[in-house]
Amino acid sequence: MKLILLLLVSWMALRVESWADSVAVVRTEYSWGDVARTRKIVGAELVTTNGGILLQVVHTNGQAAQVPLLRIEKPAVKGVWYGVTGRVRYERVEGEGYLEMWSVFPAKSSGASERRFFTRTLGATGEMRTISGSSPWRSFSLPFNRSASPEPPEALEVNLQLPGRGLVLLDSLKLVEYSGEPASLLNPGTSGAWWSARQGNLFCAVGGSVLGCLGGMIGWLGSRGRSRRLVLTVCGGMFWGGLLCLGVGIVGVVLRQPFLVWYPPLLLGLISTSVMGFGYRRIRAGYAALELRRMAASDA
Repeated sequence: MKLILLLLVSWMALRVESWADSVAVVRTEYSWGDVARTRKIVGAELVTTNGGILLQVVHTNGQAAQVPLLRIEKPAVKGVWYGVTGRVRYERVEGEGYLEMWSVFPAKSSGASERRFFTRTLGATGEMRTISGSSPWRSFSLPFNRSASPEPPEALEVNLQLPGRGLVLLDSLKLVEYSGEPASLLNPGTSGAWWSARQGNLFCAVGGSVLGCLGGMIGWLGSRGRSRRLVLTVCGGMFWGGLLCLGVGIVGVVLRQPFLVWYPPLLLGLISTSVMGFGYRRIRAGYAALELRRMAASDA
């Protein structure tokens, strides 16, 4: 039991570390005023507000449309993870539209065509969710992993895809480079989330550490037959606490909360209830057997 608990907690700690260490560094910011001075943005217009210049797309045709937004030549990225981020607001968008980024890599051999790979905001929640209906200003992210390509992309193309009518506003775009797997792939930070991705990471890390410490204490005391009441009380507390966490995680899944909202309590609950559910009787039987041996030794 101790080995299983240790392995599960160690795996969870490694996952949390990988999430927490992902930092986005802005390489270049593209304001729509600067972009419009270099080329015409077909299908969109600039809107000046107190906050700066926005890009507005008003699509009144019921047919699907693609609006090319930005092409970045020789993007200044060297790492494995990179992407384009920004903010978007939309009203009465029919169907499920999305933003997309095409990463264009050079051909592998002479005469072959260039290699193109896309990232699209087709998720149900988070920064990569679809553009559908109406939404106030929210962040979006278009990350990409180029681990399969030794050379960086030679161009990035950002487009807006609309299946029908709707109005879309875009703030300036940012080319970013990530130090690890972007948190946006795990769907954190949506509006209405119970807590932030950082708080979810902290909960997972602290909860995993507490489980590990309690499991070590139970194993050490139980193997020596000490503090029977304390050990059994802690075991019961871990089981019922695990059931509570399990319930919170299940409710989060049903209500479509972000990944880093429902995943930590669900994982901690599964570990705690499964380990304590199978281990409680074994621990209690161990104390009983030890007590019988002590009584037999005393009688002898």
